[in-house]
Amino acid sequence: MRHTIITVWFGLCFILTQAQNYHAVNGSLHSGSLGVHNNPASIVNSPLKWDMALFGVQVKSATNAVTLHNFSVLKFTDTVKYSFKDGDFSRKLLLNDNVNLFNTRIAINKRNSIAFGLNIKNYAWINTGPYNYIDTVETLYGFLSLNQTNREFTANLVQSAWVEIYGAYARTIFDNETGRLNAGITAKISRGASGAYGRLTGGRFANAGQDYNITGGALQYGYSSNYDRWDENNSTGTNLSNFLRGTERGYAIDLGLEYLVKPLEVTDIYDEDNYYDYDWKIGLSVLDIGANSYRYGRYSQFAAGVKSGVTSAMAEAKFDTAINSLKDFNDSLATIVNETRALRGRFRVLNPTRLVLNIDRFIHKNFYINAELSLSMPSSALEDYLHVRDLNLLTITPRWENRKFGFYLPIHYNNQQQFWVGGAVKAGPVLFGLHNWGYLFTQSSMQNGGGYISVIIKSPQNSEHGKNRSPWDCPP
Repeated sequence: MRHTIITVWFGLCFILTQAQNYHAVNGSLHSGSLGVHNNPASIVNSPLKWDMALFGVQVKSATNAVTLHNFSVLKFTDTVKYSFKDGDFSRKLLLNDNVNLFNTRIAINKRNSIAFGLNIKNYAWINTGPYNYIDTVETLYGFLSLNQTNREFTANLVQSAWVEIYGAYARTIFDNETGRLNAGITAKISRGASGAYGRLTGGRFANAGQDYNITGGALQYGYSSNYDRWDENNSTGTNLSNFLRGTERGYAIDLGLEYLVKPLEVTDIYDEDNYYDYDWKIGLSVLDIGANSYRYGRYSQFAAGVKSGVTSAMAEAKFDTAINSLKDFNDSLATIVNETRALRGRFRVLNPTRLVLNIDRFIHKNFYINAELSLSMPSSALEDYLHVRDLNLLTITPRWENRKFGFYLPIHYNNQQQFWVGGAVKAGPVLFGLHNWGYLFTQSSMQNGGGYISVIIKSPQNSEHGKNRSPWDCPP
């Protein structure tokens, strides 16, 4: 039993890790091609003629169930250990990761900009109902003995990964002496590369003297059919081709507005730098409105109604080490339930739709502070739909930056009630950051946090842009 739990958790944590949170540069004049993913309107207000993120990768995870020990960014050992947290509570795991390739932004002129590129995104979300667990549990009987209160076991898993190409357009709606309003839209076409879900509801048991009877429960699980196309007898190239050929198309859009409050100073129309200056920048966007579609794999299944007399010992024997495939699991499951049926057709997973409010404030010279609130669509509204979630909630980021260099201190409070202090640095074309400094200073935080790195090339024609003076200084 214990080894089964370990296999499930670590398989989900690391096999699935293969979404868009470069926190440091949110709201920045110099975010360029990366800023479009936070607000499509942001691509207008940039002094760069063009820029391209050749490559970027970001990984973020949060869990309250597993702790890694003897492991940090600065220390790699052969004695990395893990433990499952004891106690009676709901377990959760969220993964958000993405790869950005050739993300490009081009300024047509001061009032119009476009952006385009390729992204690979993966989101996974696992949550269970409350249950009691201690690390010494070895059997299903021992686990049930810890949970003799009259409770119902529930669990949900949803994973969605896709490859998308996108195109964005943004323009200035109006511009006067006090402010400027920009608006943008991003359209995305995707292929659902990997989808999976599982739902356990109504899991119940009863005391039967020397053992426990499993008395109720319904289990449903599905996965994308392109996994069935993988054949060990084929070459890797052939398998990848077949895998991608089995994907389904999806669509999504982002919408954004951005309002700039101009500085209280006399501006010079011949000074290019002044045009992009602001005292306040307020952005509002709705991101990832859409879904990805997946065709059910051949072993996707629904099962319900436990047969009379099934004990914990019988159930554990049915799912012993002889289970080597999902087909074996289905065959064993069919022997202890009243109803099973294969799932056919397609299933859809909604993207992590969220409302993002971003406020950027100029402080002095190259110092700014950014605040962002990200609100995921309420789970109660999506109860009947498969969906994944973004991890963000509230982020405050003080920063010092110019075109070539930057130092950032993002402070996060995520929607799993975790508090992280991160950091990032920009040096020329390279942006590198960590979501959680605990990666450096402790050896038990690797399961919570993450990081990002991006390589961005920029138009060589630009001189230094952006504010480098106090708003109370006289104009040059």
